[in-house]
Amino acid sequence: QEFCYMTFQLLIRISFFVPTTKTFIVNSGGVLTIIEAVKAHEEGPQDDYLFKSSALGLLTNLSLEVDDIIKAEVASEECVDLVLECMKRWPEKEYAQKRG
Repeated sequence: QEFCYMTFQLLIRISFFVPTTKTFIVNSGGVLTIIEAVKAHEEGPQDDYLFKSSALGLLTNLSLEVDDIIKAEVASEECVDLVLECMKRWPEKEYAQKRG
C-alpha cells in the first residue's frame, strides 16, 4: 500500500505539471489500475484516508482534462463509486470533499 501511495503522489504531481501524461495514463489503462489498486487494498488498515485520497486526487487531475475520452474514463461507474465512498466516509476531510 505504501508503494501505491507513493506512486499515486508522484503521478498526481506529474499529471499536474506535465498535462500530456494524462493521456498516457488513460491510454495505458491507468484509470482501471487506480481502481484495482484501491480495491486490492480495501483489506488494509482502517484509516486508509491517505491512500484513497491520493487516488481521488489523481482522478481529479485526470478529470480536469478537456479530452472527452479522458473525461469518459474518469466518469466511469467505478470512479464515481470511489469518489462517493470517500466523500461519505470522510465528511470532515476538506480534501475529499473538494476533490469529489
